[in-house]
Amino acid sequence: MRNLLGYIVFFLIAGCQTTRQVMPYEKNIGDISFDPRTDKKSFHLCYPNTVQQYFAFTSDKGFIDYKPRVDSLFFTTYRSVPVNESGLIRIRFIVNCKGETDRFRMLSMNIQYEPVRFDKRITDQLLSITKNTRCWQIQMVNEKPIDYYQYLIFKINKGQLIEILP
Repeated sequence: MRNLLGYIVFFLIAGCQTTRQVMPYEKNIGDISFDPRTDKKSFHLCYPNTVQQYFAFTSDKGFIDYKPRVDSLFFTTYRSVPVNESGLIRIRFIVNCKGETDRFRMLSMNIQYEPVRFDKRITDQLLSITKNTRCWQIQMVNEKPIDYYQYLIFKINKGQLIEILP
């Protein structure tokens, strides 16, 4: 009887068919794919299969040399918005081997690290200033210019820009 029950369970399990859904994945986690709704068609990557992540550089001059310029640009250009919104706004983008930027993506969260949408007067300003910033250094690996990801994180307190990271 136990053998018969074992065979029945085996055939029930073996007879069940499952469908496997294949999901499209990026080559690497966090890759920013081209989006025709928001990205420039004229922006080209030199090495589309090897966009370097932030931590992969042999040198960190790309941002450190320009940090005072970036801070100055944002703190003099950004206009505070009288709202009771506080948290972090991250803008991530790609700098190609020519120092051009595109594929801007924004993520924002409140002070409890929960996803939130900030007032468009805040996010539109930060995105516009970021898109118009032209100080990104061409990074080199093995004496060849590379494409790389860059990001800025803006700390907002009640609509006021108080810090830019990294």
